[in-house]
Amino acid sequence: LSQLTKPVHYLFNSVLGTHHRHEGTLRGMNEEQTKDRKGFAQHFLKVANSSAEEGGWKLYVSNTQKWSQFMDYSNATVERRCSTGNGAIDETRAVFVVKWDFERLKSWVLNDSKDLRQGVVENHEIGGGSGRSHHDKKIEYMARKMKGGLYSDRDYLLEGVEGRGESGEWYYCKRSIKSKKLYSYEQSRKLGRVRAKVVYEGWMLHDLGGGEGVRVTYVENVDPGGLFKG
Repeated sequence: LSQLTKPVHYLFNSVLGTHHRHEGTLRGMNEEQTKDRKGFAQHFLKVANSSAEEGGWKLYVSNTQKWSQFMDYSNATVERRCSTGNGAIDETRAVFVVKWDFERLKSWVLNDSKDLRQGVVENHEIGGGSGRSHHDKKIEYMARKMKGGLYSDRDYLLEGVEGRGESGEWYYCKRSIKSKKLYSYEQSRKLGRVRAKVVYEGWMLHDLGGGEGVRVTYVENVDPGGLFKG
């Protein structure tokens, strides 16, 4: 699955600065309504489940070889949008089906063993609980190596929430938090890292049953922070 999702994780590099305007009804994120974890998870599910019209999603097409291979073996639909309705594209959504056992796929998403994937060089739980409910948040620290040596490495302090949607779909979504006690910006700077802001990133899994596999929806809205080294 790591190879299946690899192109999706690097999509953000190709969308920076691309302007997008749409009339979708799902625009912006109400800070007051999403302050608690339940409201945040509900907003994530709205985005993950939104139609092209609601979200103003724009189909992403690329002619690169890696992208063509990804589309061939995943039969994925990948869309992008400006989450506020008018501005730079900042959000990506990928939907595809995998012939995996549901529980196995769920375990891969949660990554409790903290396997290092997609350029991640450090990943560990740093506080909180299991994240298995809206009242029990899971907090992790993660650092990612940036490609090419031109950009400083990024790090993230994230809280995660797991649950079930109204239609039975399982989800696990994360967002950035701030905590000097757990991991301060100063600690990041000493390591030459820039703290990125994850507005939300997460997975939604729907078991199709009958041996048809699992429909996977991955959504990412990340502000990578500062640009060049130093």
